[in-house]
Amino acid sequence: MIETMNTNLLTEQNRQNEMQKLRSSIAMSVLLVSFSMLFATLILSFVVFRLSSDMWPPMGMERLPLLFPVLSTVLILVSSLTFEFFVGALKKADTELARILFVSTWVLGLGFMATQFLLWNQMQELGYVLETGIFASMIYSFTWIHAAHIILGLAWLLFLIPALKQQVSFSSFEARILSAGKFWHFLGIVWVLLFITLFVV
Repeated sequence: MIETMNTNLLTEQNRQNEMQKLRSSIAMSVLLVSFSMLFATLILSFVVFRLSSDMWPPMGMERLPLLFPVLSTVLILVSSLTFEFFVGALKKADTELARILFVSTWVLGLGFMATQFLLWNQMQELGYVLETGIFASMIYSFTWIHAAHIILGLAWLLFLIPALKQQVSFSSFEARILSAGKFWHFLGIVWVLLFITLFVV
């Protein structure tokens, strides 16, 4: 009888976990669609501006050096990899490795923000200020908006810290972890698109 009760309790817990995963997945999908529309609008407006310009960069401005944008791209892509390894370590109940990978992901995110500040400082040194026109304004606004989402993502990752405790089941935090992962990977994809649109093409 006790075994039956334990089995029923485990089944109910699994059912609740699955329901939580479904609710989180739906909510995250809605959130990502809304953010996708925002960034798609921004990128489309830049493409229209680019195609309508007779010369590029406009107003005789020189192209921005690629050093900091490339560094930003490498950091955010590697952070996506470390996050996936972090999830894998949690599934294997390797708490020590999960902690290392979690900290690595967070530090790489901070590194991305640092390269963004270096980029903005470099832009000012090269004369890319808001007063110079729509071109500089677009680069600043796009990267600022994305950076704000990165800060949100870093804050979101902190809510995964309880999953790093010993003897904590992955399933109890699975919905939270998967949602955070989707958002973090989404930000990586968006940055790659911004990198190509703003600094390469």
